[in-house]
Amino acid sequence: MTEKKEAVCVLASINVDMVVEVNHFPKPGETILGHDFQKFFGGKGANQAVAASRMGATVHVIGKIGEDGMGREYLQNFWENGINTEGILCQQQGSTGIAVINVDKNGENNIIVVPGANEQMTSQDVEAFADKLADAAVAVSQFEVPLGATERFFELAKERGCMTVLNPAPAGRIPERMFANIDILIPNQGELGLIVGMETEEMVQVEEAARSLIAKGIPYLLVTLGGKGALLVTENSCIHIPSEEVTAVDTTAAGDSFVGALVSRLAMADRLDEEILEEGARFAAKVAALTVQRKGAQASIPYKKEMINMINMRK
Repeated sequence: MTEKKEAVCVLASINVDMVVEVNHFPKPGETILGHDFQKFFGGKGANQAVAASRMGATVHVIGKIGEDGMGREYLQNFWENGINTEGILCQQQGSTGIAVINVDKNGENNIIVVPGANEQMTSQDVEAFADKLADAAVAVSQFEVPLGATERFFELAKERGCMTVLNPAPAGRIPERMFANIDILIPNQGELGLIVGMETEEMVQVEEAARSLIAKGIPYLLVTLGGKGALLVTENSCIHIPSEEVTAVDTTAAGDSFVGALVSRLAMADRLDEEILEEGARFAAKVAALTVQRKGAQASIPYKKEMINMINMRK
């Protein structure tokens, strides 16, 4: 009998977040005063890996850091979160990636990313750690490492029977040759519009845009809608996943905690279908709602025990 695979493998962007609190975002040419500065561990892929691990999944990360103090601190952070780091390479030329994040008084943010070592990830690097996919039930990536590496990651994942999840952020064109290797696409509302070149302001437009990608071979789309939750679109259905009503403090890792929590559930499932995906998305929405009530990226992501306690209190 084949042993059931339950791990999550993330091809990850790894960034250190520099966060500044402001009253409002500066206009071109404007200098403003910030209220506070903090440093957090971030990067979309790394955030998703940490979220999956905190929700109980076994997690392997493939990625690159710089040969600098920030990179060493990041490795320690992964270890403290129970994440396997054997797939992380140290890039001798170039720094660990950073992100400069402004957070306004309403909890909204804008972000400037300097990829650093993330930008040096190659398809050959991914191939060198293909064994990390052997135990993985789910393979996850984003668009914060070079496209060639991401494409090869999904090719290898499908060859090894993994469920594949792409969070196409920052938004960019998805080569059609990738569609056959993507099981679940998780863009946000704005990213979906940019990917397909359509308006996505209204829910009917979101569904139409999602179906245009389903027609090209992607079986499942989960479109995150911020405070409105998410929309699960398949060939035959469209299901709204409501969000918890909360007051947001910092939305930085909302989408990443959603993805990480979702894939932790998928890794424990024995199949991929609409029912499994809907249940996972409803749980992920609860995790994201708790995340936005805290400051920081990974610092805001809850642990499984917190979610269990919260859910039990509401019964």
